[in-house]
Amino acid sequence: MRDVAGMATTAFKFAGDKTRTVELRHLAARDVAVADQATTLIRRNADAFRRQADLLIAQGKEAADSTLGPRGGAWGYIDSKICDWIREQAKTPEGMVAVSEAYKTDKNVASIIYSSPHFLLGLSKDLHGRMLATAVEMHAPKAGARLREGQALADIVGNYESVVTSIHRSF
Repeated sequence: MRDVAGMATTAFKFAGDKTRTVELRHLAARDVAVADQATTLIRRNADAFRRQADLLIAQGKEAADSTLGPRGGAWGYIDSKICDWIREQAKTPEGMVAVSEAYKTDKNVASIIYSSPHFLLGLSKDLHGRMLATAVEMHAPKAGARLREGQALADIVGNYESVVTSIHRSF
């Protein structure tokens, strides 16, 4: 919804417009009111979609965390050994091939990639992000689907403000 100061400025512009008759000023003001009503509805829907996108992303992350998140207890020693192995293998192209094959088939390796920061694994931030996404897709597909759906909805919501701007320009 447009702010009160903006609406007051528009009203003063219409009232002081000597190039239009009273009837034309009323028609122009009506158009602005229609635009405000339309954009209010659009923004209300965009907020609802944004909340839904946030919910889907949170649910997807929670599901991925429960499947691939850090493990406690006796797994600590094994997890540290896997982390060391990944860091050592990441130093050579052949080793990276081994890591790539391992995390796609072994949930334990995927869990370490998911729950460890890139610098502890000796991976670049971009590569780690791609591997993390693939690990979620392969080992927690329902979580991956929720994350994709939430992100797609969030991307669409970003376009709504440009629609609002276009409406006001056209009126």
